[in-house]
This record gives sequence, C-alpha cells and structure tokens, in this order.
Amino acid sequence: MGRAKEAQYLPPRHSFNLRGQELVEFAFVFLVLVLFIFGAVDLGRVFYTVIVVSNAAREGARYGIVYGTEYDHLTDTLFLTNSGQDIKDAAKQEAAGAQISIQNDDIVVVCLPGGGVICQQGQPLRVTVTHNFTPLLTFILGQPSLAIRRAAEMMIP
Repeated sequence: MGRAKEAQYLPPRHSFNLRGQELVEFAFVFLVLVLFIFGAVDLGRVFYTVIVVSNAAREGARYGIVYGTEYDHLTDTLFLTNSGQDIKDAAKQEAAGAQISIQNDDIVVVCLPGGGVICQQGQPLRVTVTHNFTPLLTFILGQPSLAIRRAAEMMIP
C-alpha cells in the first residue's frame, strides 16, 4: 500500500470574478433596500398629512360653530362671518402648526343643506380642506402629487 497524498492548499482561481459579482449583487440589493426605506418614509408622511388635514378641517368647523356665525336680528337668520374667512384662517393656522401649508382656495366652507353662507340653527356647517401631497418617490411613481381631501361637519347650536 502506498502513502496517502497530503492535501495541498490551492488558492481559488476565480476570486477576482467573485468579488465583482458580490459588488453587483450588493448594488442591486442596496437599491431595493433604499426604495423600501423611502417608501416607508413616504407612507408615514402620507398618514401624517392626512391627520393634519383632518385636524385642520375639524378645527375650522369647531371655530365656525363657536365664533364663525353671526345672528341677524332684522332677517332672523344666521350667516357666516366674513363669508367664512375667519373659519379658513383657523383651519390654516391649525395646519401651519404642523408645517403644512394650506391656501384659502384649498378650504371650502358651506352651511348645509343649502350650501351657501346663510346658516340655520340645528343644521351642519361643513369645512372641506384639500392639500396636494408630493411624495419623495415622485420620480418612480410618475405622479407629481396626491390630493388629500378631508371634511368635517358640526351642528350649529
């Protein structure tokens, strides 16, 4: 019987090629990971914006039923003060506290059921706030902004 051959260490012949492959795989995985992270951040920003816009509409409606209507004794009717501008200002101030900019054109104040500025006791006052949200991943989604619209109704006492 012969002697067993001793195992010899041979360096890998293709170590340079594997290193390049690892780098390419890392680049693909890193890109997907970054997209997931930005997607999660955008999703959080959307929820935050929805909450702020909802709160702005609610604050506008609350301000409207407490301070935003005046009673005219001559015609025996309620009407919105300054055509609802004070209500819009209250909604904008609520959103500005959360660093969300809302313009006057993005806020609609109406007395229901007629939909005008003349209100009736026991009828709802509706404040609708719209905000255009721009996601961080606009270049991938292809849609420049998302319209977030929330409304709040409160009864006029």
